[in-house]
Amino acid sequence: MTTSGGGLARLAKLPLLQRLSSSGKPPLRLVGVARDHVTGSKRRGEQLLAGSMLCGGQAVELAGLDWGAVDPATPLGAELHGFGWLRDLAAAATRERGAPLAEDLAGRWLLAHGARVDAAWAPALWGERLLFWLAYAPYLLSRRDAEYRSALLNTMARASRHLAGAADEAPPGLPRITAWAGLTAACLLLSSGTARLARAEGGLSRALASAQYDDGGLMSRSPAEQAALVDRLGLLRAAYAAARHDFPQGHPVCLAGRQRGQPRLPGGPCRRLRLSRPAAAHAARLGLSPAERAGHDPGDRRRAAADPQACAHGLCFHPRA
Repeated sequence: MTTSGGGLARLAKLPLLQRLSSSGKPPLRLVGVARDHVTGSKRRGEQLLAGSMLCGGQAVELAGLDWGAVDPATPLGAELHGFGWLRDLAAAATRERGAPLAEDLAGRWLLAHGARVDAAWAPALWGERLLFWLAYAPYLLSRRDAEYRSALLNTMARASRHLAGAADEAPPGLPRITAWAGLTAACLLLSSGTARLARAEGGLSRALASAQYDDGGLMSRSPAEQAALVDRLGLLRAAYAAARHDFPQGHPVCLAGRQRGQPRLPGGPCRRLRLSRPAAAHAARLGLSPAERAGHDPGDRRRAAADPQACAHGLCFHPRA
């Protein structure tokens, strides 16, 4: 897909995008950019560049995408609205090549959803969106377009304020953890967010405590959700590193912040999960040992899902005292 150089400029001239930008206030800025240590799918990224996204047998054309017609309650809509596809785009394209597409889609999202709270503002969706917007900010903020940049950053700040009051409205488990993780990342990396950091960390700690068994596994016992949890906290750990804050440590097996050489996980049912190769590779990039990730063939994922005691390795998070 190609995006004309003037497309984003035309979007920025629309009154709505101008209203989303700052008016008389000190401009927002990012204090750092989180580094995503997980490599996306180059094949899917090339599909994005070719102008379409595929998910669950469905496809959507990206040229002139009408975000208002994309239902975030569907699997395809949730993937689009979560902006996790930025990881795949980055795997297939340099910033110079991928930024026009990313910025065009983000600008259109702002026009459709940036000014009002609607279904696209679901707490879990905003948590995921913030994690990926902050990790791939160079793809979203490449142009020197002050109106667009201000609109995007101010929308992230508005989303942070929204999540501060709405994160606990997300369903318990992974959705609520994702909401609080996104808020915590925004508090770390947006220049206006530091005042809410302690509150965000406390909310994330509560969300994790209410969603996990003592062995660290999610109560859903879903291998897919456990792998997603690794991903969310991996992105959050990257935000802490970018902001030069220590990842909160309060547990000897806190994997999201664990450095090599610290104690390994205990045994138990966590040992019985067999991750698919992509998930095992993902865990490897987060620093897990081969014994801990126990990655095997994709069929093992189905066998693990059938085992009610199976779970991936837990991640623990405790806020600063």
